[in-house]
Parts: sequence; structure tokens; C-alpha cells
Amino acid sequence: MNVLRLLFCVSMLFLLSAPPVRAGLHFGMTGAVKQKARALDQQVDAQRHPAPVVHNGTLLVQNGETLEIKDCTYIQKGDIVISGNAVLKLTDCTFIHAADRHFQYHLLLEDTAQLIATRSRLEANEFFLWWRLLDQSRSVFDQAAFQAKGIRLWMLDQAQATLTNSSQVSLYETGDQTATAPGTAFVRHELKRTVANVPTVVSPAWESTIIYLDYPVNTPCPEDAIEISADGSRLYFLFGTGLTSQMTPLEMLSRPNGTYVVQRLAAPDQFGRPAFYDLGQGAASGLSLDGECSFTPDGTKVYFHSNRPENLGYNHTPYVEDAQDIYVADLSNGVPGPGTNLGPTVNSIYLDGEHSLTPDGQYLYFASTRPGGLGGSDIYLSQTVSGVWSAPVSAGNTVNTASNDLQPCFSSDGNTMYLTTVRGGIPGIYSFDRSGSDWVNPQVVIQGVGVGEPSLTADGQYLYFVHVYIDDQDSVFEADVCCLRRK
Repeated sequence: MNVLRLLFCVSMLFLLSAPPVRAGLHFGMTGAVKQKARALDQQVDAQRHPAPVVHNGTLLVQNGETLEIKDCTYIQKGDIVISGNAVLKLTDCTFIHAADRHFQYHLLLEDTAQLIATRSRLEANEFFLWWRLLDQSRSVFDQAAFQAKGIRLWMLDQAQATLTNSSQVSLYETGDQTATAPGTAFVRHELKRTVANVPTVVSPAWESTIIYLDYPVNTPCPEDAIEISADGSRLYFLFGTGLTSQMTPLEMLSRPNGTYVVQRLAAPDQFGRPAFYDLGQGAASGLSLDGECSFTPDGTKVYFHSNRPENLGYNHTPYVEDAQDIYVADLSNGVPGPGTNLGPTVNSIYLDGEHSLTPDGQYLYFASTRPGGLGGSDIYLSQTVSGVWSAPVSAGNTVNTASNDLQPCFSSDGNTMYLTTVRGGIPGIYSFDRSGSDWVNPQVVIQGVGVGEPSLTADGQYLYFVHVYIDDQDSVFEADVCCLRRK
């Protein structure tokens, strides 16, 4: 099963210090601060049209603080975190979130924090305004207007939300929260959807418990196309705000959709805050959906597949739907530069992607739907000779089947390959042993529809993968990142 295509339905498929005291801001701290804030407010009152207040970086309100923003236009260029019994009040103001690079959450409430917005307008320069409510946090919106494609509240634990005479809101909840919305168009999304495709660990080499990564990696939206760094310290994944079948092409190819990178903190399921990993540089239109990172052993290049207007099929006569071509970008201190299409020697006018480099960097294995295969997508490989990739050849009948075979990855010694495939009617992630130039002895590791994207740490102790959720109506609705620990 092609997890990326199934998930996205494409073709076949830090906390900074508190902000400076400015006009319209009240901090629940010292009397001197309050006095200064009142004086500045008087200056604002004297100006009927005060200049906007602009804050760069993270807006942090914590440890019992109260921050009130009122009677002004406030432009926030960074994330917003309210925690530890703190309160953020928005009164008679226009609050604009204008982050250039961000993860999907514009605002996070945790502990017993509160957000209270009264007669205020909240705007975002992105498609969605994402707010996450945790623990016993509470948000109250009274006559609030939201200027974005929609505000989405993701509520967990015992969080509460009250909206009165406000704009339409979409609520994502796990069923244990309290949300009321008199006079507000309220769209409720229950996250406790029946999962009909629960995977099973079959291989005796791995522990039977599947570890699902928590926030901030997994969300109510799909995470896919993963790659764990060799040392296990960084995870790269593709995030989307939903299924592409529910998006316009502009939405699909624009942020916040794209690849993100997170740093591992401690346990294999604990990661820090994701940062956007910009693989879209060089896209002629400025629009692309990029994922599936593979890094050269020396760390100077990254290979990835991309859906962008430059793909070969899109420029073919007649036009061919071509949602995946493989690109390469040079890395400078880990940051990718403009991507270059590998061209017609490697790519075709059909889907080419879901790839992996061998540990020595000499071979590129990838899935393709080009004609001549055994059916579905087949695995092909290309060899680099003096920096030039050779014409791809099939990985052979021991690897490929009449079904979809895709998403290879390798052990650090190059002697074991993991692959998403179907054998004997059993879908899942399989392992193969190298025998000379062939791959033999396929063994199921994880059985289940919708599991794929295997990625192995160099020490072989953790196998990361993606679980695409399918409900009891046979509909895809989500995907999360998981991992296994070797016994």
C-alpha cells in the first residue's frame, strides 16, 4: 500500500522572555510595570489611530502572569504559549498572527491557562488558525471575529471553550472536554473515531508494543513520509492539514503543508517542537509539496520527492498526472538549498519517489509506476557513477510483486532492506536479506493495512513507521508516526 498516496490522495495516491511593554499591553507583574502600561495607554488614547504593536519571537505568558492587549492592532510574528495559570486577554483589539515559518499550532494553552477575547478580531495570514488546549485550560470568546479559512481548536484532557456570537469554529476533541457556542457556527469533530486497521507486530525480533509518538509530532492531522536520522536524534516528517482531496491545489502546495524536522529529547517517542524544513526552494512557481528525505553519507545532499509544476509528467504532451518526481538539494549546515530534478534518466512521466539511499550512497532505490513493472508500483534502483545516476533497473521478482511495493529503507550495514509490500495476501512492512546482488527471504515485521514508511536507526534498535488510520467505513481519516523497539 502506498501510504503517501493513500494518506494524501495525490494522483494515485524556545521560549523567549516576555515581550516589551508597549501601548495596549498590561502585565500582571509589578506595580511599576502596570504604571508604565497605564501611561502608555494614555498615550494611545491621545492618538485616535495608534501605530500597530509588533512583537517578534514567541509570545510567552506564564506562571500566573496576566497580559491584556486592548484598544490596538497587535501583530504577533511567532508562536504563542500560555501556561501555568497565566491569562491572556484580548479586548477591543485586532490580533494578527503573521508568522512566516511556523508549525501548525499558532497558539498553545496548557495547565490552567486562560485566553479571553472580547469584541476582538483575530486574523491569520495562513489557511487555518490552529489553537491547542491542554490540561484544564480555558478559552472564552465573546463577539470575536476570526479572519482565516477557519479557526480550529484542538482540545485534550479537561480543556474548556466557550464562544458567544463569534465566527465559525471547528472543534477537534477527544470527548472529555466542555465546549459551548451560543450564537456561533460550531462544527464538532470527534477524534474518537473507530480504527478498523490495527497493526500487529509479527517478527519475534521486535517488541510487540507499538509506540505512538505524542505531541508535538502526532496531531489530529496526517503525518507521513518519515525519515529518522542515522543517530536517531532527528525525525523528518511530512505534515498536511488534511487529505488533499479536501484541499484546493493552492492549499495542498502551500504551507503549513510540508516537511518538518524535530529533535529527539530522551525516549524514542519524545521529540521537541517541529521546525519547517524548507525543501521547496527553487520551485519555479514557489509552490510544492515535498517529503521523504534521504541524506548522503557525508551529509552534503538531501534527496526528496516533490509534487511541483516542474515534474516531467506535468510538462509532457499529452499531459500526465505526475505527483512525484525525485529531486536533490545541496545542504549547507544541514539547511537545503534549491532542489534540482534528477531528470529523465531517473524520473519518468509517472510517479517516481518513496525512495532511499543505500548506506554507502551508491544506490538509489525508489518506487515507480512506470510501465514494464509487475503491477502497481515497483522498486527500481539506480547507481551513481562519477556523480551521475544510471538508468534505473528493476529490483527483480524477489522484491517486486503484482501489488504495490514501495518505501524501502536499509540497515546500516546494507544487508537488510525493509519494504512496504503485500505477500501472500498479507500487507505490511517486510524485511529482506541481501544475497549477493539479490534480496531474499522476505519476512513480515508488522502486519496490517495502512502501515508503511519504515525508517531504521543506524544502531538497528528502533524502527519508525507510519500508521494510516482507516475507519469502519473503509475511509482514511488520519495518520501518525510510530516506532518499535528491538528486543
